Amino acid sequence: MQRLLGSRKKASERRRTHDHYLKGSLFCGSCGSRMQLDFPANRQGVRYAYYVCSGRASKRKNCTRRAVPVGIAEQLVADCYRDIAITEEQYAALAAQV
Repeated sequence: MQRLLGSRKKASERRRTHDHYLKGSLFCGSCGSRMQLDFPANRQGVRYAYYVCSGRASKRKNCTRRAVPVGIAEQLVADCYRDIAITEEQYAALAAQV
């Protein structure tokens, strides 16, 4: 029995922390839960990076948001920041305060 448990331990993959600059700052647009970084593998063992709703993943919420590839999440965030701008007057007022 002990030998069987030991062999399972060797064959399993160790969980690692995966860092990404958006990790911890994205929230689900459907239920408001935090989006978590996930690296599922296909049949050939190739891993892909996705953001998954933690409410859906843990089944705490009845969320229907599907996984979002990291590249698409990065583009959506970049699109949001592109729309954020201040006028010359606002810039001058802020510069005067500093």
